[in-house]
Amino acid sequence: MSKGLSGLLLAALLATSCSDDQSGGGTAGAAGGSGGAGLGGGGTAGTAAAGGGGVSGQGGGAAGSGGSGLGLVGVNRRIACSKAFNCVIQADKSLYCWGDTLALPSGTGPYQSIRADQGDYISACALREDGTAECFGPTDGKEPTGAFLQVFEGSNIGCGLRPTGAIECWSGNSTGDQELALLNLPAGKTFSGFELGPTQWWCGLDSSGAVSCGGDPAMLTLRPGYASPPAAGMVSLGVGATMCALDGGGLITCWGEHTFDDPPPVGTGWVQIAGGFGMNCALHKDGHAECWNQSGVQPPSDARFVEIAAGDTQACGIKTDGTVICWGNGTGSVYESPPSTVKAF
Repeated sequence: MSKGLSGLLLAALLATSCSDDQSGGGTAGAAGGSGGAGLGGGGTAGTAAAGGGGVSGQGGGAAGSGGSGLGLVGVNRRIACSKAFNCVIQADKSLYCWGDTLALPSGTGPYQSIRADQGDYISACALREDGTAECFGPTDGKEPTGAFLQVFEGSNIGCGLRPTGAIECWSGNSTGDQELALLNLPAGKTFSGFELGPTQWWCGLDSSGAVSCGGDPAMLTLRPGYASPPAAGMVSLGVGATMCALDGGGLITCWGEHTFDDPPPVGTGWVQIAGGFGMNCALHKDGHAECWNQSGVQPPSDARFVEIAAGDTQACGIKTDGTVICWGNGTGSVYESPPSTVKAF
């Protein structure tokens, strides 16, 4: 599968709020279809084009914009955080992972996206450049064949978004079988975007911008607000212990209750939400990031990013030069940044 394929999905999603005019100037290029690269600038409208991704918007990419001309971070991600490890896809499309567990994911790729279960120790799934899934941990070897546009990982389950918009999930073990049953995915429903949360909970986005969520019925007893997502106008999701979405102007809306809930960043112009188990972070089109979480730790104020990821009590981001830094509230390798020689593609 070409790197532009996932970008085409995002383009189709945003077509209802875009015109044929290209968005105006900005701090970097359009968001790459294979996870990113660059942040869109200002403008009154947006356009979409398929192509490859690159750091700071270098190279082509799938650029999608709402009415404000935002360049959203691509639907596939080059960096992921779990409870005990972090991974980034390097310039040669291989994985570099570091953290506090011996069971680190390891693969040569080539990969275009990596996702990890934010609250788990060993689980991750990667999307190869040909669109096939490769998982690490309990779901290793259980991946279905065929191409996906996105892949996601829970503690014992994996899910993928097919080019048709269908969601297909798989289990890694008997515990995963139980978790899979709790997801209660609607039969026959298709999505243009999807996120798998850390607590047997999911949210999907349809082509009209409506969000639907579901999962373990026990979660609704604990947090009834989980079942009240926005009905329309959303263009991107960020699902962790708290559910959030972006509208076409880059305004963050969150729903659901959690013990560490703080209000999300205000204003418009946000281009990515990274949902984690113990923290959420958002990336602004000017490249700065803000977090709202139980740790109370923020990224360096002078750092500028093209993509971010959140785990349990740590987060990491790809800076405009391709290097990666991490921050959080704790000690151990998972809170440390990788060597400066490690650069994202």
